[in-house]
Amino acid sequence: TRPRYGGKWVVDSGICLINYIIICRPPKGLFLLEKDLKPSMTMDISFLAANINSEQKLPTFLPRQAAEALPFSTSSFPTILRRFSLSPHSPQASAMKVTLDLCESPAIKGETRFCATSLESMVDFATTQLGTNNLRVLSTLVHQENKTEQQLDQSYVVRPGIVKMESQVAVACHLMSYPYAVFYCHKTMDTKSFVVPLMAEEGGSRVDAAVVCHDDTSHWDPRHASFKVLGVEPGTASICHFLPPNHFLWVSK
Repeated sequence: TRPRYGGKWVVDSGICLINYIIICRPPKGLFLLEKDLKPSMTMDISFLAANINSEQKLPTFLPRQAAEALPFSTSSFPTILRRFSLSPHSPQASAMKVTLDLCESPAIKGETRFCATSLESMVDFATTQLGTNNLRVLSTLVHQENKTEQQLDQSYVVRPGIVKMESQVAVACHLMSYPYAVFYCHKTMDTKSFVVPLMAEEGGSRVDAAVVCHDDTSHWDPRHASFKVLGVEPGTASICHFLPPNHFLWVSK
């Protein structure tokens, strides 16, 4: 079943991306096939509006020293809840428990993972895994001027100017539900990374979207939402996904 979320720290579209054995209900337009990633392709997208126009306040990073001084484990969960004055039965507590469970879950084949509780630890993980300090960070950028949720939740056309990164190794960091900024980061091999320009069919909203394509999906759970949405089976196609706003993709320059 889909993990249940609630409270002000929810970043829902990322739950489908952080662990490819998770069974989730993806927002519209999150997944696509690499063969369809070309100019003039039209797609309906809903995750942009959910991330950009949400009234939920995004959590901020703690300094590394402060973050490392706080307990961060399922075994310390009661202590964590008391620290933030949260009821064990609150929606926020449920969301935090999902985050801690995922941070302690085993990696799938070909993946190295880490939960970053500070910006410094995120950068350290990316540089270590990619073997260089010469990094580029990608994120989905929405160019908007007071757009409404309805204006962002619509059909977009892929414009000319798709940029492909040279590196086939990437570190993706997904914002999790927690009182302060926690990112689930994972290194993946055999990936392609792109910056894809999009234009809304109505209203002219522009998006520079970060897209990741996975060549080898043979080790993903056959029930994963991407296979159902795209009508393919594990290991038969290169599956891509957009990176939601406020998530980061690290690649070597």
